[in-house]
Amino acid sequence: MTECPSRGKLLSGARISCPSCNVLLSNPLAGTLAGRGLRFGAYIAEAVLGYVVILALGALAGISPTEEGAVGTFLLGMLGLIIVNVYFWSKGETLGKWLLGMKVYKTSDSPAGFGTMLLREIVGKFVSGFVLCLGYLWILWDRDFQGWHDKIAGTVVIRKSA
Repeated sequence: MTECPSRGKLLSGARISCPSCNVLLSNPLAGTLAGRGLRFGAYIAEAVLGYVVILALGALAGISPTEEGAVGTFLLGMLGLIIVNVYFWSKGETLGKWLLGMKVYKTSDSPAGFGTMLLREIVGKFVSGFVLCLGYLWILWDRDFQGWHDKIAGTVVIRKSA
């Protein structure tokens, strides 16, 4: 049996977090698990900002988002998104998670590094989306709010401590 470090309550079974307070049992100082709504908000923020980055970089390069400039706008925008993603992944975050005050942690206790984030964001999210996005929907009923990409990489999403 495990004991919740913040409430002192005994927990049965193998747990990543306390079901009462959502604190990460392996590292209570990291913060609490980010809920479904907050994670969905980060996903939407990343989608919208990704589109804005593609259009903004295309506009700065003088490429119009019309048919003849669409390929150039897309390629330049994708290069920009790759650079932004690599920067945030090196910090154990994504742009949306950073904006909403979240960080990706290994279930073992430490912040996710670049290799873990690469596994989670490339391989894990491909698998999560491959079968009717079931891996993303898994967050809705998983007790630790993990999608398949989290389970593959051994991660959870934490709300940063103040």
